Amino acid sequence: MSLLEKQFSAFFNSAGANKIGTLGNHFQVQLQTPLQIPGSCVYATLEVVSAKVWNTSPNISEGIGNNHLVFTFLGNEYDLIFPDGLWGTKEFNLYLEYFFLHHGLKETVGTEIENVLFVVVENDATQRVAIQFNVLGVVIDFTKPNSCIDVLGFYTTHNNDVFTSDLKITTTIKGDSITAPNEARYNRVMNYFIRSNLVSDGIPVNNVSTGIIAEVPIDVKVGSLINFIPTNPMRSDCSDLIGCPKTVVSFTLVDQIGRDVSTSGEEWSLAIIFRYQSFENQK
Repeated sequence: MSLLEKQFSAFFNSAGANKIGTLGNHFQVQLQTPLQIPGSCVYATLEVVSAKVWNTSPNISEGIGNNHLVFTFLGNEYDLIFPDGLWGTKEFNLYLEYFFLHHGLKETVGTEIENVLFVVVENDATQRVAIQFNVLGVVIDFTKPNSCIDVLGFYTTHNNDVFTSDLKITTTIKGDSITAPNEARYNRVMNYFIRSNLVSDGIPVNNVSTGIIAEVPIDVKVGSLINFIPTNPMRSDCSDLIGCPKTVVSFTLVDQIGRDVSTSGEEWSLAIIFRYQSFENQK
């Protein structure tokens, strides 16, 4: 008797599948033909050989709870609410300029950067940002609920991904900059993990196994499609499928620490190869 390996492949796509929740990262597929590995097999594995995921998961959103920036100017309080999105320094400043102009706060003298009350500036060496005040009389209140303190680094405490701040910043010198006490966190999502009910354990992250079957690195710019085709795909034990038909399969996209992520309405997909080994008589 010889131990022979066989394999079959399957594509799964969130488009047309049963989506769970409102984020778009979790979908289920009801299979017309149950997925089954013969009961005579002694071992079975699966590997994700390709995946397509859009790099659109927000770092600022209402769901995360960090989409506000509250400031006062000349005694009036303004609550700047950011749309859900993937924000960087450039996007911050463009939206600040739009907000100031829309609310009649835009200055009409000076250079272009001085045409707004304040701007975000960054220091690549320290990975921190600063708020540059172009006029006097502005006070930014990071103590307000749902403030974007995590992304800008203006938090004073951080515990289990909960950020709080007791900072209110201002200046008496026009053009002065106040630097954040912590590094900016634009890269809230550093990579994606795909989790599935096809495995009981999956690929462990440190010492925890939660059904992860693949890591999808983010190697494209914001708003672009990640075409993940690993050179050497990692295999997961799926021996639970041996002799046990599965009619409903599910997939979930999470970030590097297991948090659900939003796909911003974009579809995502993956391709899997199943391999199984069994003893067979050879003539």
